[in-house]
Amino acid sequence: AQFLKKSGKYRALVVSETHALSAVGSVGSAGGGGGVMWTREEALASVVGSEMVSLPLASHLVQAAASTGHFPSFAERLRLQADGLVEALGDLARGTGVVAAAEENLLESDHFGLRKLIVVLSATGKMFGLSTTRGETVWQRRLVCPSSSSSSS
Repeated sequence: AQFLKKSGKYRALVVSETHALSAVGSVGSAGGGGGVMWTREEALASVVGSEMVSLPLASHLVQAAASTGHFPSFAERLRLQADGLVEALGDLARGTGVVAAAEENLLESDHFGLRKLIVVLSATGKMFGLSTTRGETVWQRRLVCPSSSSSSS
């Protein structure tokens, strides 16, 4: 950790065991109320495994399929995707496509089934869910592993 103290206020740069880099400061540092000012996940620099996962259909697509009374056939699925294309083109023409995309659920499939989730495991034991459409972290979890040192008698 790096530490800087000036006029009774401090700032520190801290690296955690999961390779997260955080800047912390005291009350009044950098105009803030103290605590963590920012965090950067360096664990993503040491990926040991990844898997691309398909997401469930968006709720409006499930409702459209349910209205037919059965799982949609290829022709029905093609019609739903054509409706989605018309809707997306309409949003683009109205200039609302970007706004609508910002409000989408990143854990549901889009009209065309292109949105996926990349599940990544890092060498530090952190698991991340990354959006394929935005590249942002949707979720993250720390995997707790039992201690490698065991007492043998």
